[in-house]
Amino acid sequence: MNNSPRSQIEEAISQVVTGLTDHSIIQANDVANRVNKYLDPDNKSPNLTAYSSMMHLRQLVGKYLARQYDPETKAQEMLAGQQDMLSGELQTMYPVKRSELGKDSAYIEIDLLTDDECRDIANKCFKIGDTYHTQGELMLSYVNTRNVCYKPAH
Repeated sequence: MNNSPRSQIEEAISQVVTGLTDHSIIQANDVANRVNKYLDPDNKSPNLTAYSSMMHLRQLVGKYLARQYDPETKAQEMLAGQQDMLSGELQTMYPVKRSELGKDSAYIEIDLLTDDECRDIANKCFKIGDTYHTQGELMLSYVNTRNVCYKPAH
């Protein structure tokens, strides 16, 4: 096990999120606050250090939650060979922005999504798929054109 500060923070994030699996809504700010309390339980860090730490924690938590629950992030990682795509099943949570939850996305249980939120997520997935499909077609067209136009020297 890597004992670097980053791996310790990532482990703390993972533990906090795992402890929230029974929650129907998970917000990055809430997770970051819980991790911060875990890392600095006595709140002894100077204010500027604590603030910058919290901002960084929010970024790390956002990335962690996106890897877990964001279809777009999963698609990008799948293309990079970092993980399998969604395996033909719906996720338990999806990222949604709701005004009553603040300006950041929250990860909300699928059963609590509104019909409009479900449609928005589906349309986003279709758009992502269409974009990757178009890029694939362009790449094939490029390589086919390139191979017709010149022959590489061996």
